[in-house]
Amino acid sequence: MKNAHLALITLLFMFVGTTMDAQIENNSNNITIVTAPGAYDDGFNIGVQYEHQWEWKRIGGPYVGGEVFVFPGLNDLGYWHIIGRFGWGATFGNPVGWNYRPYLGFRGGRVIRPKEPGPYVLVGPEFGIQINMPNGLYGKMYYAPDWRTDSAIWGKNSHSADTIGAGVGFRF
Repeated sequence: MKNAHLALITLLFMFVGTTMDAQIENNSNNITIVTAPGAYDDGFNIGVQYEHQWEWKRIGGPYVGGEVFVFPGLNDLGYWHIIGRFGWGATFGNPVGWNYRPYLGFRGGRVIRPKEPGPYVLVGPEFGIQINMPNGLYGKMYYAPDWRTDSAIWGKNSHSADTIGAGVGFRF
């Protein structure tokens, strides 16, 4: 009986995997250079995102990736984070020409303050739009209201930080 259940579950996963694979219309790898221009009063900041996007027929698709972000002069302590990102997006417009892709996801990871002990946590949602050009280049804007624990440096348990970011990148 146990082997029959295992065989049935295996067949179900094979069927679902094959069905989902057949529905993939497009997938891409994306590299983006990002920044938070609204925070330039506190100093220069820059990051790099990698993201893999899947696009299924008519329903959009998931994305998964990561980000490394550096903010060397923030509060005279330095700051950087390394996070994972995942969510769902859908592409609208000409699939081989100009199109746009709104997305909604979740991000989480670690905040590092080089002059202070950690570890500190960053978690929160992200909302954005990516505008794709026919040549593989794109621009994006996003909003991420994160919850962070690096405010322990100032005697607080946690705080929220609203990040409005922008980026440019390429798909391959």
